[in-house]
Amino acid sequence: MNKKYVSILKKGMCVAMSIALLGSTFLLKDETKTYAAKEQFVKTTDENYSNPNDKNFLLYVEDIFNIKDKGVVFTGRVTQGKVKVGDSIQITNYENGKPVLYTMKVQSIEMVNKTLEQAETGDNIGIYVGWPFGEDGYRGPLKRGAVIQGTSAPIVASKTIVGVFTPAKSGFTGSFGNGFQVQAKVGYCDFTCKFLDVNGSGIAAGQSPRYGVKIGDFENGGCIVYPGMEISIRKDGKTYGTFVVVSTEEYVKEAEETTKTVKKANTITVKAKKKTVKFKKLKKKKITVSKAIVVKKAIGKVTYKKVKKGSSSKLSINEKTGKITVKKKTKKGTYKIVVKVTAAGNSQYLAKTKKVTVKIKVK
Repeated sequence: MNKKYVSILKKGMCVAMSIALLGSTFLLKDETKTYAAKEQFVKTTDENYSNPNDKNFLLYVEDIFNIKDKGVVFTGRVTQGKVKVGDSIQITNYENGKPVLYTMKVQSIEMVNKTLEQAETGDNIGIYVGWPFGEDGYRGPLKRGAVIQGTSAPIVASKTIVGVFTPAKSGFTGSFGNGFQVQAKVGYCDFTCKFLDVNGSGIAAGQSPRYGVKIGDFENGGCIVYPGMEISIRKDGKTYGTFVVVSTEEYVKEAEETTKTVKKANTITVKAKKKTVKFKKLKKKKITVSKAIVVKKAIGKVTYKKVKKGSSSKLSINEKTGKITVKKKTKKGTYKIVVKVTAAGNSQYLAKTKKVTVKIKVK
């Protein structure tokens, strides 16, 4: 081979090797953050899938219903931990752009028409909490997308989340970078948020997973997520990819200040009994009837109030005792009185009102 050619070839190889080594140096420098994020991701994944039943109870509310004679029921799949009847639970509800906390007690647990004493990771259950806001059929501001946790070590909502983003293979065109607004499906709800740091140049469809990506600026002030959780990222009906949580930042401390302890539902029961009075006695004087309304398990002072609509003008009620008075000279027949019976409750139990209709027969 020509000596001159060999010399040029050697120089070229040296230059190429130098460029390669220099490039590797810059690559390692630029990718330090990524490598650290990968290590954290592996560690997080291992910890997340080990002994899920030993962790604090967590359930994302899929739906919420009002069940007659039972109360409010939250349905969903237990993400981690265990819960049993009588446990205190913390419910994070998103209201007016921020998380609000409520503390309640589990009254009962059901799973496909079966009553349970305890549920654990993977169970699809319904959690009954009675009527926490003191009125039958009223669940207050509670809604789908709330998060239920045990009180031993609850997760605090975070303003920003760091993790691994895997772009969809197709479905969107072009690329996006910092500040790109999307919708993140956390649990059963979509929350508007932004990519705060994509850790590099713009992200395009079909790219490899991007480590150390940060999302935040949630419209609801923050979200409750856990390491290893998968979040679907969408925009305008298109899927942009999947985000796996590695760590969280900037906890929403304001939520602690708005914590509310909800009182238990009043256990009052009310039953009406039909009563009879004699017409002959009513000719001379009015007659007072007792025990026409039977009240049991009432918590707090009990009061009675006549409802004008549907009630006879011939009947009246003592608001303190519940005794019903039939007016003097009332003719023969059957008369009705509609009564609201209220148990005032106390520091631990809410007030509750029940309506009954009492029939008085004059013969």
